[in-house]
Amino acid sequence: MKLMLEPLQARVKVWLEEQIFRQVLDIRKCDGTVSLTWSPILEQADPQLVRDTIALVQTTADGKPLISWEEARDRLRLPKSFPEPKLPSLQRLYSERNPAGLYLVEPHGELIWLRRKKAIVKSVKFSSHIGEPLFLLSGKYCYGIIRLDSPVEITLKEFRELTPKHLITEEERERWWPHKKKLFYYPFTIEKLFDPPRKWKYVPGIQNFVQHVEFE
Repeated sequence: MKLMLEPLQARVKVWLEEQIFRQVLDIRKCDGTVSLTWSPILEQADPQLVRDTIALVQTTADGKPLISWEEARDRLRLPKSFPEPKLPSLQRLYSERNPAGLYLVEPHGELIWLRRKKAIVKSVKFSSHIGEPLFLLSGKYCYGIIRLDSPVEITLKEFRELTPKHLITEEERERWWPHKKKLFYYPFTIEKLFDPPRKWKYVPGIQNFVQHVEFE
């Protein structure tokens, strides 16, 4: 028995297999095992291609980037736009929970949405919002809901070794944290991905957290 599900947390997958579908098979006296699987949102891209593409966008010549974000999206075969959602507004869906938002510089939120970015790196150790549901914000889009795990302090050497996980380039690190010798590595859990991503009322100048997220 095999069912196709949207991406969910692994622990939910195990719980459904053992507590729900396994018992259904037992009641019906059916042999066999239950395995829930899901399909990725898009085909996985080569991590090196992702890093090289980000570097091209971040590198300038005569004041202009070597390639535009539009060209980068073509290079990575990303969708050019997202269709408008047909679901009820997120403000109503999450009115009771009302989670805060975590903002990531583009394209890092989208890289999580594509399941290519596996960890987040920051220059500060957060004591708040750890383990809480957070809207994943990047640019003008909200890509879903994640939960940050407790951070691990890392050296610059470890930062470079973990690049395939966090996908932050050396150019980005030097621009964002030029004098930092220690950084903080945050594993995270994806609670939900929005397909398509939702537009939110983006305010320029955001650093890390948005306490109240408003959707368009």
